[in-house]
Amino acid sequence: MLTIQNLNLGYDNKTVLRIDDLQLNKGDIGCVLGPSGSGKSSFLHVVSGINSPMSGSIHLNQRIVFDAEVNVPASDRAVGMVFQDLCLFPHMTVAQNVAYGLHSIVKAARDSRIEEVLSLVELSDFASRFPYELSGGQQQRVAIARALAPRPEILLMDEPFSSLDPSLREQLASDLRVLLKKLGITALIVTHDQQEAFAMADKIAVFADGKCQQWGSAYDLYHTPVNQDVATFIGEGTFLKGQVVEKDGNLYISTALAELNTQEVTTANTIDARETPKLSIGETVSVLVRPDDILHRDKSAHKATVVNRQFRGAHIMYTLAISNGDEVLCLAPSHHDHQIGEAFGISLDVQHLIYF
Repeated sequence: MLTIQNLNLGYDNKTVLRIDDLQLNKGDIGCVLGPSGSGKSSFLHVVSGINSPMSGSIHLNQRIVFDAEVNVPASDRAVGMVFQDLCLFPHMTVAQNVAYGLHSIVKAARDSRIEEVLSLVELSDFASRFPYELSGGQQQRVAIARALAPRPEILLMDEPFSSLDPSLREQLASDLRVLLKKLGITALIVTHDQQEAFAMADKIAVFADGKCQQWGSAYDLYHTPVNQDVATFIGEGTFLKGQVVEKDGNLYISTALAELNTQEVTTANTIDARETPKLSIGETVSVLVRPDDILHRDKSAHKATVVNRQFRGAHIMYTLAISNGDEVLCLAPSHHDHQIGEAFGISLDVQHLIYF
């Protein structure tokens, strides 16, 4: 559905974002994550045709909409757009807002389509209301209905839930995924909320340092980040210092919590198809440890001291100081109720560990 190749975004011949290869299949939902200023919204505007990139190519539904010779205007790209501030017309009713992109079809068909999309977003009874008479969540659904009304080939959304309360944002994100999947609509969504992206997306792009660092599933980004930048940005975690040692003819990574057989842990370099580097005895590496990799084990010989704790209902997130002074995170069931300064036993689950 959407194919991006060798895309360069920039101003005054200076590249600010490069995307080598990004493909979103028909019916899939993609999300773009990244820090402020990483080019997320600019990328969305380029896909929509609002702005033009410096070079590269964009294909929508197997049709070239941008390359060295073609630049299809936004009005002809069959793209639906939901802006961050929604851009509803305050002097128009809900029905009139939804009808805005349907001016080219006859009235009977237009009225039928308005009724259809308002039903999809559960606003059938609000057609005659004005935007100021609606809640924030209802206004959001009007903007979505307006974008869906012309039957776009792809729906683009720029931080659509950023102005909503967290609980409402979570519910609307869930509802939107169900709706898009039901309709088989391809969507690309910019968000700064990782949990929102995890809940909605089939594929996620991480933008940082002027390029798309990784494009993959939420599971891939969390468990197999291609570099330390992605590992730090996605989810929670810490890095254990490790040193390569030899034992019985095998190479191990020695850390304060365990000696890791290099055949049982993953190097990030294999994830993006680069050749696995040869480790040298004495070499220093960093091992990514997620909170769920640190297990609460009362009888373990490895003790850690609670430095901080965050109660999260069913779980408590502990910040722990280990023997060498490093700190790790441990997500433990909340019935293990330890206070700051207490020590308890931990072990390291090696199933998902990777090193850099």
